[in-house]
Amino acid sequence: ACKYRGAALACMKIDDAPAFARRGVYHDCARGKVPRLETLLGLVERLAEWKINELQLYVENAFRFEKHPAIWQGYSPLTPSDITKLQAHCGRHHIRLVPSLSSFGHMEKVLLLKQYAPLNELPHGSTLCPTDPGSIRFVEELYEEFLPLFEAEDFNVCCDETWDLGKGRTYDECRRRGEGQVYLDFLLKIRKLCQKFGRRMNAWSDVVLNHPETLDRVPRDIVMLNWGYEADSERLNRSGEIAKAGLPMVLCPGTSSWNTIASRWTNAHQNIRQAAALAKRYSAEGVLNTDWGDLGHRQFLAVSLMPLAFGAAESWKPGAADIEAFPRRFSRQAFGDADGRIGDAIEALGTIYLRYGITQANRDPMTSNLQEPLRPENNALWYTL
Repeated sequence: ACKYRGAALACMKIDDAPAFARRGVYHDCARGKVPRLETLLGLVERLAEWKINELQLYVENAFRFEKHPAIWQGYSPLTPSDITKLQAHCGRHHIRLVPSLSSFGHMEKVLLLKQYAPLNELPHGSTLCPTDPGSIRFVEELYEEFLPLFEAEDFNVCCDETWDLGKGRTYDECRRRGEGQVYLDFLLKIRKLCQKFGRRMNAWSDVVLNHPETLDRVPRDIVMLNWGYEADSERLNRSGEIAKAGLPMVLCPGTSSWNTIASRWTNAHQNIRQAAALAKRYSAEGVLNTDWGDLGHRQFLAVSLMPLAFGAAESWKPGAADIEAFPRRFSRQAFGDADGRIGDAIEALGTIYLRYGITQANRDPMTSNLQEPLRPENNALWYTL
């Protein structure tokens, strides 16, 4: 035994190391409320306690671009000073702040503006027209302001859910050459920009998986971020296709906290555990646990904390956490709750959605009551009355 100041400790050897190099959190700052810098600094401190070592922020248009001020007007954007202060705080806590910016799809807030509408694939759409030379010039101008603020080599260009592609201005081109190839051509233009700015390109994998014939043509230096947010996600289960193509990969589950009153805890822990297990099976670089704010980001950050902590545990050692005991252990660690009652309450609230008798992907049906207008087609519970 080892003795110190009269106390005896049994000698032991601790053999512990993380399963993955990248153990990340992706936090939505654009779908409704934009967090204050103080909130983000506090989040970093919590994540560091859980040995998270990567943070990405989804900003979409909620960043103060000097050359394009119209796109952030009215959105309380994050400023360059916010980013540099946050990055310094991340560095003190051994976390990489990795830039992320919409670069193809999910540009609806920008493309609704008169001066940017000519870049749209469809009128009032959400996707840049990839064959318009102005699209890549616009993306480059955003990168010129945004990327120099970050030290991390990795950069998430997003490029997910390009729903409008092939339905508007590129209809003929997609019929002639294939929608997947038209998508890939623009992805390669973005890759050249990443190389110009000295970044390793990361991109969401959904569109490539929707066009699997493109997998063999994706350059092997692009990291595929394979996402899926339901328990036993079909897209996550296709991770082997990405691995077979020789592409680096990160698995991306979610906190199941968006579009809910108090989270979907059961779905969250099943989804996160699935992602971590698949990441280990296919030797992925890591796990990026996403925390979205769809349809107004009505949920409080507190709703996401337990799934974020569980994601950290699974990123360190997949499958090791005791699901049944986790809520009480979380509440003791996070809130100093010795008797675990807070954990019991979090678990109870996070499973209420299972009592509705109906299930919906990506949401708790009860939240439909918070959306306007309140009509039968928008309210899943209406049909049970």
